[in-house]
Amino acid sequence: MSATLAWAGRFPRLRSCLVLTLLGVLTGAAAVNAQQVSPARPQTALPAAGATEEAATELQAIPLEIDVGQLLAAGELWRGTYQASIWTFTAAEGRQLLVLPLRLATDRQAYTVTTSTIRLRGAKLIAYELVLPRQEEGSARRDGNAGNASGGGGGGGEVVAPPLVARSFTVTPDGRVQWKLERSIVGGTLVPPTDQAGLNPYLLKLQPQLLEQRTPAAPARITREANESARDYQNRVTAASETARQQIKDFNELRRRVNSLPTEFEMPLPAQVLAVFDVRAGTSVLELTGPPPLPWSLSLADLQTLAGVGGSGRGAEGGLSEETLSLMQRMMRAQPVAYQFRLLATTLSTLNPATVGQELRSGVLALLKQLLACPDVAARHTAIEVTANFAAAPNGAGAGGAAGADPSVVEMLAKAREDADPVNKLLALGGWMRVNGGDQAALKQGVEMANRLLASGAPGAERVLTTLLDVAAGLPQANNTTAPPQELVKDVALAQIPAGQRDAAIATVALAAPGRMLASMWLDRHLLGSADGAWARRTLEILRALPAPAAAEQSNVLGDENPGAAAAARGLIPLSTAEHGIFKLLGSPDPAVSGLAWEVIGRFLIVANESVYGEAGAQTAISRAVARAAGKVTPLPAQVVDLLVRQRDPENRAACIFLLLASGDPAARGGIIDMLAGPDVPVTTAFATLTADDRQAVAGGYYRAFGEPAPKVIGLLRAGGSAPIVEWFARQVTRGSLPTVAGWALAAGETSALLEWAAAEDRVLAQGAAVALVAKVGGREQDADPLYEAFEHAVPRDANGVGIVWQDKRGPILMAGLKARAGSYRLLVHVLEGAFDEGLNAAAVNVDNPAATLPGRVINAGAMNLSVTDKGVTLGGGPLNVSVPQDEDRLTLRLDIPSNLKQLSDPSAASLPVDDTSPLNLYLQQDGSFRGSLEVAGGGGAVQVLLLPVGR
Repeated sequence: MSATLAWAGRFPRLRSCLVLTLLGVLTGAAAVNAQQVSPARPQTALPAAGATEEAATELQAIPLEIDVGQLLAAGELWRGTYQASIWTFTAAEGRQLLVLPLRLATDRQAYTVTTSTIRLRGAKLIAYELVLPRQEEGSARRDGNAGNASGGGGGGGEVVAPPLVARSFTVTPDGRVQWKLERSIVGGTLVPPTDQAGLNPYLLKLQPQLLEQRTPAAPARITREANESARDYQNRVTAASETARQQIKDFNELRRRVNSLPTEFEMPLPAQVLAVFDVRAGTSVLELTGPPPLPWSLSLADLQTLAGVGGSGRGAEGGLSEETLSLMQRMMRAQPVAYQFRLLATTLSTLNPATVGQELRSGVLALLKQLLACPDVAARHTAIEVTANFAAAPNGAGAGGAAGADPSVVEMLAKAREDADPVNKLLALGGWMRVNGGDQAALKQGVEMANRLLASGAPGAERVLTTLLDVAAGLPQANNTTAPPQELVKDVALAQIPAGQRDAAIATVALAAPGRMLASMWLDRHLLGSADGAWARRTLEILRALPAPAAAEQSNVLGDENPGAAAAARGLIPLSTAEHGIFKLLGSPDPAVSGLAWEVIGRFLIVANESVYGEAGAQTAISRAVARAAGKVTPLPAQVVDLLVRQRDPENRAACIFLLLASGDPAARGGIIDMLAGPDVPVTTAFATLTADDRQAVAGGYYRAFGEPAPKVIGLLRAGGSAPIVEWFARQVTRGSLPTVAGWALAAGETSALLEWAAAEDRVLAQGAAVALVAKVGGREQDADPLYEAFEHAVPRDANGVGIVWQDKRGPILMAGLKARAGSYRLLVHVLEGAFDEGLNAAAVNVDNPAATLPGRVINAGAMNLSVTDKGVTLGGGPLNVSVPQDEDRLTLRLDIPSNLKQLSDPSAASLPVDDTSPLNLYLQQDGSFRGSLEVAGGGGAVQVLLLPVGR
């Protein structure tokens, strides 16, 4: 555990940095490279080297503090020499160098640090080194020869790293440090590197003689050699002159660059500042004075002993002895000051509680109890964390959770929850909740306290939520496949968060949602599912601003062993229930809100809730809920297609693709049909798995995608997944064909089935059946509504009662439909030798050139007029007698004497094989034609008769 815990109030965790970065994006703030060094802004006055102490300490307390964690971990503090950037510091005889680690923070106003700001008795502060964080290759390094530290004077965009050494510097309220170039430092020398290629130009600026040494020498006189031609000689002279001119040009450019290098710099607050002191050799006690919480007197022997606790044996019992523990107790009594408390608390943080034996444990706990009551906020912060670790590992057993918690230490944490500092109060609360995680009453009490902290605005919603997330992760039952306790899910009052902290709270939850189930459930129920529209909309905006998910395959996880982990690895948020809060927003009447919701849907991964992980049924329900919502949107959102078509279960994937048709988006129609027409797509079974409402919505959208209104007959799809009409329509979609009402009627099957559906309680199905019955007998569409109303009053209202009504209404509807079809028809007789094929009835026929589409012999008998009166029907212009049979369940014309076909005017008609045949029925087809076939006796082929409407 790092000693930097003491700084938690001033240096947020990495997660907080991500939140701030996200909020910066949302507010349009410019991104700042935290390691970039640039010329100082001229409006800020910089202190001169050696400024007075009074100028440096205008504030009563400036946030410059000793980093006790680094002090413990530093090992040997003494140095004979020390290299800092381009400066080398060397201790004189009888002296030593001491490097003291410091940390900075911002204040409400600028403050200046000089060599007299922090003082060590009997020593002189030589200079400060500004230490950048660990950086990528090419960035500014401590040797000063680096990449992205801008010196501003280089030609051709070259970047020059300035010396990160200063005797004074200023920290601005916006979190930047400014300093000037030091031209001389007592005790410091400028040592050029042996490799001149890596020479920092600032060495030339500070040592002009080095620059002058690079002045090109005058070119030597060139004499003509014996037997050398005049041309060769002249070429040598020209080349030498050109080389000399280039050398002079390069030198002048170097001098210009060096002279133009800036001497004032600024950069974001460094990770650390090292103060280099010149100290008398043999010093055993460091007596430090300066900004509060100084003064502090530190025995180097005591420091060495404490460093051994977590040195090579860090975390092992061997690092702590009774003698060391006695020393720490004496140090606590002898010097009750802030740095002493911090040093002792940080030392305890290096222990592994599970390995501390009972004989030492009581002494450690006594010391922790004193530290929890000390006046220093930072020391109490570290002590609280250490106490929480000891509470979870009693008596060296290393057990965790309420079952293994040490009651006395838990009580210490309970008391620490009343700490005056909000951050420490929260830290103690988090530790107390973790060790009491198995106790429902304690968990409920902890959530109530967390809610009060949320509502108070201190220590900040981001910290409170992060603590609760950490609590959930530390509970025995909290993992990627088991839901966190409901107290943490439903009772956390996010709605009470002050308005000014809401963005940070949303960002915290959004960033954690891919990997933390609790965060994803907060996102679902409290943010996206919030009754406050402003909360929900702002959540969508922040989700949209999140970094893009990982480039890895974002397929759904049907069949994955751990779908929660799959989501986290890809940076995707689990979409875990069909009642997720996102669904309300997807269907919002506000187009701005629904548009945002569809934009962010691609950031989700469809998985089942923890209780049904791995069950395809639950994941199917969720994916289809998304598809149903998408089916109400035009144009179809592109993100949802990618989300749904990657379903691993082929049947569910096909069903989702069908549902996308419900949007009626003409632009998407072709692509969706192509996806359904693939060779491995289980089309019919997938469509059958949809609900009746979904099948009807798909059919309606399909017609709209073709620019056509959806006919009422699509209500037949509500009959049930096993009905043949369902499979038939699915096939029509894969072919990209748009069925007519007559086509629906023909595909519906027997009239008996339609009568059953016409009597159904489902009004839409019953209306569809009425339309199909009318269409089947060739009736007009306007006849369907009166027929349905008659069915509504059938007694009894069942298939038999409806059938009686139908028998009464059928004749007039049929005759009205037949009259509507009166007119000119072309008669074709198609003779096919060989096996009989009923499929010929569905063949498309080119009326003008039937031989192009019908194999075998075709007799074109020309146009004949179908006349319809109340007395009957006639087919004028030929030898054929026709009638309308009443025993067929669809509109039919009957050739009473098929052998009369031999009397057609075409000479070849006399040989037609239609002797001694029964009447031939010509059934109404969906294209408006009448067709019928008869098989020639003895398997000698077939004769098909076609009446094709002319001009319609």
